[in-house]
Amino acid sequence: MRKKKTLKKHEGSAKSTRGLKDFDTGTLIKAMSVNDLCEELTNCLKDKDAEAFKEILWSYLNHHNKNAVAKRMGVSRTTLYRMVSEDGNPTLDNIINLIDSIEKEAA
Repeated sequence: MRKKKTLKKHEGSAKSTRGLKDFDTGTLIKAMSVNDLCEELTNCLKDKDAEAFKEILWSYLNHHNKNAVAKRMGVSRTTLYRMVSEDGNPTLDNIINLIDSIEKEAA
């Protein structure tokens, strides 16, 4: 059975001070507003924590239509999966497109 992952504590993150790191990532993603999600992704980038960044993206994708997200980003679903894979190394353009896609979905 796959071990449940939790968000890592990010310094300066509003979420880290609320003790939400004890929940599994999927629960957190569903409960987060778009602003909070984008803030957590930004904190991962600031902390140079690619693993947590990809974990958050994977949880987001598990709770959203992957085809629709890929279409809004202008990439294939395969590219989307590669971005969040263990060996994935998304380009800056793909990261920007993904965050833009998340914001568009919320609008």
